[in-house]
Amino acid sequence: AIKVAYEDMIVRQDIELSKILLSASNEVIKSRDAGLCALHLNRKLNLYSAHNDLILPRGVKELKKLTQQWARDYYEKKEVSKWIKSL
Repeated sequence: AIKVAYEDMIVRQDIELSKILLSASNEVIKSRDAGLCALHLNRKLNLYSAHNDLILPRGVKELKKLTQQWARDYYEKKEVSKWIKSL
């Protein structure tokens, strides 16, 4: 999904957004924890979006939808595991 978003020339021309996606791609490769990477990328895209009048290129909008879902799933799993460990 990151690769597809990065293939958009509008994304490549935006230095800040380009760095966000390349950083996320490197994080996925190094950590192999897709859920945590999605959580980090979702936060970075939220900040980027807030600084740019809530505007994201079309390809990044699709990536944002995916990262929101993956981040939510990851967070919910972590919260459940914390709750279970306290029992």
